Amino acid sequence: EIPGADATVPVAEKLIAANPKQAAAYRAGKTALLGYFVGQLMKETRGSASPEIVNAVLVRLLSRPENPA
Repeated sequence: EIPGADATVPVAEKLIAANPKQAAAYRAGKTALLGYFVGQLMKETRGSASPEIVNAVLVRLLSRPENPA
């Protein structure tokens, strides 16, 4: 569990679900896409989320196997 991540996790999950191609590419090894997700999440939260927490949450969620819809 990541301290302070409560508000960030649902936004990150929604963002990953909305971008399945990028998430799949990240999981396939294109880790540079993390920057894309961080940027989108920061835009979604209007910069209110901590970049460290955003990174940690996204890495954790994107490292999980893809959830079947």
